[in-house]
Amino acid sequence: ATRQTQDKAMVKIRDILDKSNSTLLHIESQNNLNSAYANDSQQQTNVYNLHPESQLALVKIFDNFQRIMGKYDKLQIYSAHNDCLVYRQRLENLESSARKLEVLYATVTQMKLDMEMHEQQKPIDQD
Repeated sequence: ATRQTQDKAMVKIRDILDKSNSTLLHIESQNNLNSAYANDSQQQTNVYNLHPESQLALVKIFDNFQRIMGKYDKLQIYSAHNDCLVYRQRLENLESSARKLEVLYATVTQMKLDMEMHEQQKPIDQD
């Protein structure tokens, strides 16, 4: 389940990065065209000449990217915490199983000793 949510988050992140990259390329190409036609005497106050719609779209893209990255970071932390708890539980189960095996081994060993003692006592009783 966490793998699927991580994959979905990565797809969203790739989409956002692609959109922002294409927007930045568009802005850069517009800036290059504007600077090619601009006179040397004119001072440009803005580095990028953006339409208000383009600027708003770029701001939305970056906000969405930050929001998704924040969720992804929280998801990774949560996932790491869950993984730690799962491994801890597995370790406790293994420790419990090891203790049970030790008890079983001790019981079987004691049963063998009891049988050997019983078999050693049988011939003495029969004589």
